[in-house]
Amino acid sequence: MSLDSRPFLERKVSGFLKRVRAIAEPVKREVQYALLVMRNPNIYDLKGIRIPLRATPELQQVRRSMYKGDYECDEIDIVRDLIRPDDVVLELGSGCGVVSAFIAQQLHDSANLHTYEANPKLIASINAIASVNSLKPNVTNAAVGMDRGEAEFFVDEEFVSSSLYDDGGSMRTKAKVPIVAMEDLLEKVHPTFIFFDVEGAEKDIFKVPIPQQVRAMCGELHPQIIGDHAVSQIIRDIIAQGFDMLVESSKGHSFAFVRSA
Repeated sequence: MSLDSRPFLERKVSGFLKRVRAIAEPVKREVQYALLVMRNPNIYDLKGIRIPLRATPELQQVRRSMYKGDYECDEIDIVRDLIRPDDVVLELGSGCGVVSAFIAQQLHDSANLHTYEANPKLIASINAIASVNSLKPNVTNAAVGMDRGEAEFFVDEEFVSSSLYDDGGSMRTKAKVPIVAMEDLLEKVHPTFIFFDVEGAEKDIFKVPIPQQVRAMCGELHPQIIGDHAVSQIIRDIIAQGFDMLVESSKGHSFAFVRSA
């Protein structure tokens, strides 16, 4: 073997191994997914969070997405990058409570998570996940808006599509939910960290000035609901209040912001 041939062979072998890994990894994921579907475990571990999949119909609804590693993983990764154990967290839009539980696990005291969810059907899931993981966050069934009051919430059969905004879907039902004012929440909770996933309501809530003690924020924006212009305006408004957007930490429609030094 000549001295000149070794780098060439190494490159060929390295390229071959990369192609093998590129083929093997999705196959491995599909095999793991198929095994999980067959086993249908009662408790599933998602990034260190124990999920009682049979506790509620809503958790059963997303179990396949969890098995595939698609469920809320981008949001969890962003939170992991930003959160500190001594944070006081205001979560706007708990969903079924997966990200809530991850946030609460990172805190010295899980009671320092104050989470708000408008969909009344999801409260049982949030509490079930918290209980299995021995967490005690403050959970409130309410929407968050500019002003306190009451609103119609449109509950979709697929809960991830439920929203304060009516898209005309035939599989939606209406529920009356209380609205708490964003300004009141900020004064009550005094958060240092805000997580948001409110299915379009971000268009209103971020019109309220963000207090100086908030050092970091992250969450999902919804251009498919409020439009690209509104999303761009929200980002501009947050940056104008003294935050930097972390491009590397942001993923897809989920964005990360930290207070400028």
